[in-house]
Amino acid sequence: MIDQIISQGKEFLSGKLKETVGFDESQIDTALNTAKDSTVDTLKDEVKGGNLSGVLDLFNGKSDTSTSNPIVGGMANNLISGLVSKLGIGKDMASKATDMIIPFIMSKFSSKDTGQAKDGSELMDMLGGGGLKDALGGLLGGDKGGKDDGMLGKLGKFF
Repeated sequence: MIDQIISQGKEFLSGKLKETVGFDESQIDTALNTAKDSTVDTLKDEVKGGNLSGVLDLFNGKSDTSTSNPIVGGMANNLISGLVSKLGIGKDMASKATDMIIPFIMSKFSSKDTGQAKDGSELMDMLGGGGLKDALGGLLGGDKGGKDDGMLGKLGKFF
């Protein structure tokens, strides 16, 4: 799903990033790949930190998708830092690009078109590629050797 969102982003955002920020094709590709990485890393960190419910609410369209949401704000900050370091651009230019990219990703991520997830396992199934499923798999409950030793498995044992 993340890969699909980034592909759609390239189609939708390329013209805007060229016109508003002055990016060329190479910079657009780097910016969108960096956006993918910052999204995956932020969501992974949120789940590791115990905020699975916040990620689910974001995905299910039950929470604010603007940067005032701490999860989305974290994605934006990670993207700005990544753009500055990978493209060698200033923070102002990186912020302009981020102000276009993050709302697009969030509109797709939290859209009813993506479906609803009742738990972490369903969310992983919907997310599919993009590395997020693999990154979260062990945390949420990958089946390893016949035992569920992820976060969900441990929580289940707790109850």
